[in-house]
Amino acid sequence: MSTVNRPPGTVRPAGAKMNPVLLAIDAGGTSTRCAAITEDARCLGFARHGAGNPISAGAPIAIASLASAAADALSAAQTAPQDVHAVTIAMAGISSGASFEQSLQSALASFGVHAMVRFDSDAMAGFCSGTAAENGSVLISGTGAAAARMHAGQAMATADGLGWLLGDVGSGFWIGHQVARAALAHLDRRGPETTLSALLVAGMPASAATAARTDDGRPPEIMRILTSTYAARPVELARLAPLAFDAAADGDAVALSIIDEAAEGLHATLRAVQGPATDPVVATGGILAQQPALRRRIEERLSADGAPVELIPVDDGLTGAAVLALRGAGVRVDERVRMALSMSIDDARRSVTP
Repeated sequence: MSTVNRPPGTVRPAGAKMNPVLLAIDAGGTSTRCAAITEDARCLGFARHGAGNPISAGAPIAIASLASAAADALSAAQTAPQDVHAVTIAMAGISSGASFEQSLQSALASFGVHAMVRFDSDAMAGFCSGTAAENGSVLISGTGAAAARMHAGQAMATADGLGWLLGDVGSGFWIGHQVARAALAHLDRRGPETTLSALLVAGMPASAATAARTDDGRPPEIMRILTSTYAARPVELARLAPLAFDAAADGDAVALSIIDEAAEGLHATLRAVQGPATDPVVATGGILAQQPALRRRIEERLSADGAPVELIPVDDGLTGAAVLALRGAGVRVDERVRMALSMSIDDARRSVTP
């Protein structure tokens, strides 16, 4: 599924000379966002597609999402592929290998984009989405989780970001995994009662109920959860994370414990890399951006450390990817330019038809 947008006023008159266009892509574990921008910080077109990270989604799915998002953003901008001067892609685990990069180049070339492709980290893009400062930190909790400290515009230290199998504490996957485990423990009579069980079962597709078997004496709810969960990629457990926040808001003790443990893990990840308390700290990723209760818990822990800081929330790393694209083109990006770019991209997003 994709969404495409053409901001008003971006139709190019016939015969008009096209300014150089840059493609900025924020490739996440759940969705991929692409903006076609100009060197004067205007977003001409925006598009969204599915998962674009080869580690969590697999290379074929990631390449298809990245190429489709790029093609649709250019279509939205009414920009010819040959007008693209560079492509900047921000993603976690950027050492995807030469094979992946070559396959992606081929996919882009298939619809006429032959520009240089530059990869950068999701941490750098996330940081640049929230500030034009050269020094500071970024804390990420989306499908995955990580923190990084920036100095003079370069990443100097990184913590976690180890992927769903070995790390990503406090991420959407991590929280979703805890939700599923807690719900199953309740249904299996191994753990405390929690409303997460009912919320989880209610969200299972009808096909899971049809396929569920109970011939081993398990409750049918467990079989529904197992059928649905094992039919999906492991990282898709991230979609269960919102259930923890819903249940916690209603006072569920198990859900509150999961959120507290996530906050503790993210706090530890940030503190492992954080610089001076006066430096800005950007909080990004679908979980941190959409869950102020989680940000508050982290801020409380930072205050208890004697290093109080107000996290700067940003929805994702697309503005930062665009900032990196401009800097890669030799454009100086200060706070005024970053804010203008962010507003232009947000205008494009808001006009997207769901």
